[in-house]
Amino acid sequence: MPGGYTGKILRVNLTTKQVSTIPTEKYVEFGGGHGIGSAVFFDLVGDQLPFDAFDPRNLIIMMASPFSGTFMPGSGRCEVQGLGPMLYPIEWFGHSNFGGRFTAQMKFAGWDGIVVEGASDSPVYIDVINDQVKIEDATNGVWGMDTWDAQQEISRRAVPGLKQGEWAELAQNCFTTQIPAVVACGPAGERKSRLGALLHGPGSQAALCGFGGVFGSKNLKAISFLGTGSVPIADPKAFMAARLWFRQFQ
Repeated sequence: MPGGYTGKILRVNLTTKQVSTIPTEKYVEFGGGHGIGSAVFFDLVGDQLPFDAFDPRNLIIMMASPFSGTFMPGSGRCEVQGLGPMLYPIEWFGHSNFGGRFTAQMKFAGWDGIVVEGASDSPVYIDVINDQVKIEDATNGVWGMDTWDAQQEISRRAVPGLKQGEWAELAQNCFTTQIPAVVACGPAGERKSRLGALLHGPGSQAALCGFGGVFGSKNLKAISFLGTGSVPIADPKAFMAARLWFRQFQ
């Protein structure tokens, strides 16, 4: 794999509870973010269209860029894609994005992106710590929370006793001082509002297309990533030289 990619995309089916992997190598020519997400969407469901945005066949795709998780300025955006209920009455394939720590933690966990398909029969959230992927019950307190409280509660459940700035042991000889990066829908999304947004951190939102409502239609409250790895860089010296060159114009 070229620098900037971890080599795999996470695929989670909420209907069957099956977790699998898509090789990033197949999609490198599309460049990451919007390009890879679009290609994955039409590869997986293009021959099944048309269907509406709240159909379980719709996908939620969250994709990083090759620069995500590095020192490149402006590299923290996360691309979100799928059929958008906000675009009613013709629910086109659309995309939105948000900033923050999410793509960095996704890459540190070893993933270039995540594809969510199907729909759970009860509320859940997806918890990813490195290569450990769990579909967790959200009925015990998380479902119904606003996006801020949901992020805090999911972080507490992911790493019990975690305090910001202190070391936590995730597995044997695997430690972190980071907290999970969580993106969640709020009560509007849970009720399948066509205007439902997704929120990460204190205020980074994917507000276009109504993807919060798609989360709700899948009974998906949130997705959480926490990683302890790093992003491979093909030529670290050249990368830092380019970054320093860019900084002189700021």
